[in-house]
Amino acid sequence: MEQPWWDALRTDGGPLVPAAEAFVARRGLGPFPRGSEGVCALVAEIDAFAHDLDADDDDDRRFVEGAGALFGLLLLDHQGRGACGVRGDERRLLLGRYGAFDPFGAVDEALDAERPAEAVAEAIRRAEAEAAGTGPTARVVAALAVELAARRPALRVESRFDLSVTLTGGVEVDLARVARATAGEPEAVLRRAVERLVSLLPEGAGATLSEIPWESARGMLVPRLVGPAFLAQIAARDDDAPALWIEPVAGDVHVAYQVRYGDRARYVRAGELDGWGVSGAEARAAAADNLVALSGRSRFVREPYRDGAWVVVHTGDGLDAARLILPGVYERLRASLEEPIVAAVPHRDTMLACRAEGSSFDRFRARVDALASRAAHAISTALLHVTADGVRAWER
Repeated sequence: MEQPWWDALRTDGGPLVPAAEAFVARRGLGPFPRGSEGVCALVAEIDAFAHDLDADDDDDRRFVEGAGALFGLLLLDHQGRGACGVRGDERRLLLGRYGAFDPFGAVDEALDAERPAEAVAEAIRRAEAEAAGTGPTARVVAALAVELAARRPALRVESRFDLSVTLTGGVEVDLARVARATAGEPEAVLRRAVERLVSLLPEGAGATLSEIPWESARGMLVPRLVGPAFLAQIAARDDDAPALWIEPVAGDVHVAYQVRYGDRARYVRAGELDGWGVSGAEARAAAADNLVALSGRSRFVREPYRDGAWVVVHTGDGLDAARLILPGVYERLRASLEEPIVAAVPHRDTMLACRAEGSSFDRFRARVDALASRAAHAISTALLHVTADGVRAWER
């Protein structure tokens, strides 16, 4: 006899499997299909039971328990990754990194819906959103993980059930109030609510940025240019801290990467890319996309001089120097300057560019030296040649 498809889910599905098997046997549905065919078959059962005028409260309870378990297995099979979480008599699907979904509540809602098929389809969309990290539970728990990594790196989410999480050291946190207060609100409102919550938490033991799911970290990753002083400071550390993810740009200028959350930021360690399961190219592209999105208010201001001009980028968000590596930066500079174009990033809040000829170029070099010498976040006095093919060290 062929084994049912949910045999492969006996470990992850836990108590859902015997409950679903009992339901299928009780209603004479076996062998029960999987996938979209299985969903359609389940919807037909829900619709039929909704019109059963002889069913009493006990029948209703047994139906929701069995159909909910079967729906949960269909969703686990569909997602390919997940598990059944149990707390007392409650059960939830734990989907993705931080998502949770109640298949029993979904079946109960479908029984009361005017169109059960549409209610089930909407429930599937909610489950998929939880698995992707964008559902109402996943977004709140992920925001907590992000805030912990940024402000309380000694704490991490050790286990969870729906909106109840347990942190390092057994600290229990109920996020239900935060979820209710921020439902439908912008991400900034959610961040502030979670910040207030985390400010009250005790310390525990260690966490890394890999605790933040990639689907959340991807939108907060930005490049940050660094220079020789920063690299020397890193090299001089006598601790065992993991190496940062740093790549060369040109000359003595390098790029590091940060995850920015609220008014805080944390440099990404090289090994954390593996924790996210992404390549350097994928993370680099995400950081570039975010920098483009954050550059809508940035201005490349042309300042005329007697024998030429400079272009100054000074927005004040800590990312102006990094705009040197923006896609299309050559075209923007070329609109105001003649070639050859030389740029400099004396500190994190300024990028300067100039045509590399004449007395204005001499003043440009002196200005770069002066800015770098007194900057709190100095990068480099190096001159960098900006061309249609990219940025390289200036060699003339």
